[in-house]
Amino acid sequence: MLDLLKRKWLAMLMVVILLTPATLPFGVDKHVFASDCVTPGASVACPIMIYDAAGLNDMHSNLTAHYALGNHIDLSGGGWIPVGSGGNVSNAFRGSFNGNGYTIANLSINTNESRVGLFGKTVEATIQNIGLVNVNIKGTGGPVSNVGGLVGEFTSSTIRNAYVTGTVEGAVVVGGLVGYALGSPQSPSYIFNSYTDVEVTGSDPAKTGGLIGSLQEPYVITTDSYYNLSKHASPNGSGLFTAEMKDATSYAPSWNLSGPNANTGEWRMINGQTNPIHRTTYDQIFLQELTIYDESLAPIISNPPIPPLTYSAQVATDVSSVTVAVYKSYSQSSVTIDGDPVESKTITLPHGSKTVNITVTTPLVISGAAVSPYVVNYTRTVIREDGIDYPHRITTASGLAAIGTGLFALNHSYELINDLDLDGLKLGTDRKRCSAVCGNI
Repeated sequence: MLDLLKRKWLAMLMVVILLTPATLPFGVDKHVFASDCVTPGASVACPIMIYDAAGLNDMHSNLTAHYALGNHIDLSGGGWIPVGSGGNVSNAFRGSFNGNGYTIANLSINTNESRVGLFGKTVEATIQNIGLVNVNIKGTGGPVSNVGGLVGEFTSSTIRNAYVTGTVEGAVVVGGLVGYALGSPQSPSYIFNSYTDVEVTGSDPAKTGGLIGSLQEPYVITTDSYYNLSKHASPNGSGLFTAEMKDATSYAPSWNLSGPNANTGEWRMINGQTNPIHRTTYDQIFLQELTIYDESLAPIISNPPIPPLTYSAQVATDVSSVTVAVYKSYSQSSVTIDGDPVESKTITLPHGSKTVNITVTTPLVISGAAVSPYVVNYTRTVIREDGIDYPHRITTASGLAAIGTGLFALNHSYELINDLDLDGLKLGTDRKRCSAVCGNI
């Protein structure tokens, strides 16, 4: 538990650091959380931090600023007004938005306006590292609606490492990620490493797409981006069926989801269970540390991030109890140890095998997951030697000499784990005990 206490102290220190002005490196896949600047929002390295729905809504007041998320946000319960609404160039969002790998859940829009999405219209904007989960968007404005999950009308802008799940509906020009994308020879639009898992509905099939509804070629460039072909086709991007979206090998090498560079970039996934998610979200659904201590507080199972789901260890027969301690990555997650809502619990060990079940429930909607909230189950098996099904392990001369005393019965089985040096050991009557049991060693 001392290790966990140290980690918790370090976590508190990190909170202090994050709240103290400091410049952090920023790049294509970098996350930015704090900045050393006089005016937040003045640059990409100096963003306005957003932690809740009210902060997200405040983007309407400054359409040229730079923003970054510092938390997951749930927009349940209210109709969202797109940032950069109205459709005019003067009303377009022209800043940057870095989701830092967090998600925005339950974005809901129902309007007869056009240019509809989290962002209505963007011009020379950059949006990256964001997941929109469980959107419900409907824009019926006409004659062209330009409705998208993330952006309604996308001009000379860039999207990188973004995804959308849910439903998007419009009249004409409807896309899961972007409604209408356009650019120019001097200033194209780009979409990199993004995907959608969206039910898309539009009145014109030629201008309704899983990824983009309609685009101005050749000034819109999509690279290694995907859509769920089981839900809607798209004239651009690459289509994957539902099962393929949960297969890491379906994605281009630039996603770093498989092969020698797996899990080295922005993306992670639980193969076969989820679609790709950002590493921030992935790390939060697992425990940061899971340790089992013996009665002297010496760790017998210590799993650093991210602990394996199953693990087993064997302890000596004189260890009658262990303490299971966990350190969760996300403060909103709940943990149970053998059904009790605690983060540390002492477990009495019978002789033989004892299974401990740890459950982590995270209140996040995980893209592609069958259930929400998402649950991760850990199993730890602790084997207390009983000399029958599980032989006593002998690692020292004194352990050898203990045969026939206390818990180490003469009719038990024993296993020699390593070489022993018996020089100087006075066996005495121990020699008689050894002659009686050496056949069981």
